[in-house]
Amino acid sequence: MSSENESPKADETNTTPAQSAAAPTQQKSKGPADGKKSFVKRNSSRGGGRDRGGRGRGKRGRRGEREEKEFEEELLKIDRVTRVVKGGRRLRFRATVVIGDRKGRVGFGSDKAVEVPQAIQKAVRVAKKNLIRVSTVNGTIPHEVSLKFKSAKVMIMPAKSGTGIIAGGAMRKIADLAGIEDMLGKNIGTSNKISSGKAMMLALASLKPVQKVSQKSATEGKGGATKKDSKKTTEETNTSTATTNF
Repeated sequence: MSSENESPKADETNTTPAQSAAAPTQQKSKGPADGKKSFVKRNSSRGGGRDRGGRGRGKRGRRGEREEKEFEEELLKIDRVTRVVKGGRRLRFRATVVIGDRKGRVGFGSDKAVEVPQAIQKAVRVAKKNLIRVSTVNGTIPHEVSLKFKSAKVMIMPAKSGTGIIAGGAMRKIADLAGIEDMLGKNIGTSNKISSGKAMMLALASLKPVQKVSQKSATEGKGGATKKDSKKTTEETNTSTATTNF
């Protein structure tokens, strides 16, 4: 009897430690699983924030893309100029700029500022205010122009296709940005880019369209013919009177 009583007790003692040992392991296994779930949830919430951030970065990249400029810019000259004031000398920079779209529009501007980038921006604004339209025929100018501005004497002439722009200094850059492909040019009198550039702008502004030039040449031809006829009639009358007098 005692052995029978002892055996169930041994079973009870054997089973209870195993169960007690299994219970903490299960509890321990549950603990990390719950932690993983919470960690995943946190990561999922963070991932949403990252997606939003990615979208925002994409928008920033789109905003940062540079827009195509309407006009091309060419820097002719940068000068350091000083002005004497009561407190001493005031140093500034003067920028001379030409802008154009290579389709017949071109502008010339010059302005000053304390720093070079600011001077260039101000010069571009002035050039946009002074835009002119240049009339061209098959890539060249319609007629010859000679003009004087201060000490600069400018002469431009049309050229055949394939000749290119044969000119130097500011004249070449202005003609290129205006969309002229073939031209002959000469600058006489000064090497100052501001004076020669202004003279070139005045010469291009004085160009007339082809229709007006053809009409003018036709009227001049008619007028020349009438003048010749009138001269012939006057000569004939003079000779007739001379013969009658003799």
